[in-house]
Amino acid sequence: DLWQAAYQPRIIPVIGNLEKPLLGLSKEQFSDLSHNVSTIYHNGAWVNFVYPYSQLRDANVQGTQEVLRLAGLGQTKPVHFVSTLSVFPDCYAERGLVLETDLPCFENELQTGYDQSKWVAEALIREAHNRGLPTTIYRLGTLLGDSQTGLIQKTNDFFWSLIQGCIQLGKAPLLSRKINLTPINYITQAMVSISTSYINHGRTFHLINPDSIAWETLVNYIQNSGYVLELESYSQWLSQLKTQIQKGEHNDLAPFLSLLSSETEFPLEKSRFDNALSAIALSHSSIFCPTLDQPLIKKYLTASMSS
Repeated sequence: DLWQAAYQPRIIPVIGNLEKPLLGLSKEQFSDLSHNVSTIYHNGAWVNFVYPYSQLRDANVQGTQEVLRLAGLGQTKPVHFVSTLSVFPDCYAERGLVLETDLPCFENELQTGYDQSKWVAEALIREAHNRGLPTTIYRLGTLLGDSQTGLIQKTNDFFWSLIQGCIQLGKAPLLSRKINLTPINYITQAMVSISTSYINHGRTFHLINPDSIAWETLVNYIQNSGYVLELESYSQWLSQLKTQIQKGEHNDLAPFLSLLSSETEFPLEKSRFDNALSAIALSHSSIFCPTLDQPLIKKYLTASMSS
């Protein structure tokens, strides 16, 4: 439901392939693009939390390299790169608040191929900046849909599959953790606003909701929206989830069952992230993150269940 007729003359699709040299374009197409674009927002990636780095490298790492090649050909073009907070492994949770100026170390805890690929891509972006290319990195966390419509149409998204799966099971795990959930319309507005100021080149921004929400509070919001959810210990909840899936009953968490194999860990961000630089960059704008309250959660649930 995003399309407007006024976009017709402004959007020119160029069909390519992130996994191929020159983004899958001919030399002539690649050259034409390099002379006709003035800014690059690189939000393309193969998002998969199961596949190894070797399968995601071409799209996520080589694709970023080709984007940087495009940015440096002809007139220099700034690159705004969309990354993830997951480049910081869980061990950072023990180190206190993770700052936007912190550089993530590649440690053994960074186990998923997707997180590894984004870590390497970030390193390419920083190296390009060191060589004179204006670049900016935006790290995103767990995203929700548009807060105005409540629409969430993200295929293969773990978090929303978790919410749907808990509702389908009628049970939710008992977790003593706060989570950060950010509406996508805030993200897009904030990114565009920050990107228009050249003083932000070379910086990294954590685009997150300034207010985290306790998992139990979120479950309570879901319950108050009319859904039956019983809280169980994580191990009991996981056991019942596996039983439901093994019986052949539908559950949106089935594709993610391998991520839920541990009886003691849960694949949600554990670290706390600072967003002070983002707040400063947006301080002169009218952009603010919507409050994640009971009415907004109900709006998301209503829209997703009816779509």
